[in-house]
Amino acid sequence: MSDIAGHLLTKDNMRCAINVTADARPVAVKHLENFLSNVHGSPSNQQQSVWTTDAEFQPTTKQTHHVLPIPVNFTSKVVPGAPYLSPDYAPLRILAGIMSAKFLHPEVREKGGAYGGGASASGAGLFSFYSYRDPKSLETIATFDRAVDWALKADFSDDAIKEAKLRVFQRIDAPTPPSGKGMRLFLNRISDEQFATHRKQLIGVTKDDLVRVCSQYLHKPAAYGVTIIGPPNSTLVRDSSWDVQFS
Repeated sequence: MSDIAGHLLTKDNMRCAINVTADARPVAVKHLENFLSNVHGSPSNQQQSVWTTDAEFQPTTKQTHHVLPIPVNFTSKVVPGAPYLSPDYAPLRILAGIMSAKFLHPEVREKGGAYGGGASASGAGLFSFYSYRDPKSLETIATFDRAVDWALKADFSDDAIKEAKLRVFQRIDAPTPPSGKGMRLFLNRISDEQFATHRKQLIGVTKDDLVRVCSQYLHKPAAYGVTIIGPPNSTLVRDSSWDVQFS
């Protein structure tokens, strides 16, 4: 614990947020200052860059199977998507909702027998497919690819798009408790203006937008990652394209 504290408890990269009432603020700030006075390191007021670029990084496809003594699988496939500030993030977010409700849920859970599955688009720039407590693995990975083919055919109605938008807005427009005020900016550096722009982009998503981003980001990506966590699978052991890790 002391070694961990030595790495974590340092003012070099520390940022603090306090949730207090106006009356309690002076006392809370005083206690925080007392705590920080006992933490080593030198605080910096300079704005640190959120994004870094490694010129030597080359994205490659990797398939990994982590063998664990469990009876079912947890699977995922992740491809590069679009970050929060990109106009393409909104249609990718809606597309993930439509894929989950209209294709992946029926195919992965109802037909495949998994406890659950779906797709999600993150503001960090990743588009992910997943299933959990899945009695199958390779079949589910193949279903992820079929979901892309299904979306390219635009086999979904205007009502499906509307439902997907409503599900997204149900999350982003949920009431914010006092403890959450300002945390979007503090944790993710997303301003109110940027958030408002994203909301407008979500409202304006069309079927053509969904097909376009599906073709651009999900159809035959240059690189992707696939991971299966589950029981031994003799097929994957014999397949040299899979990195099988035994715990």
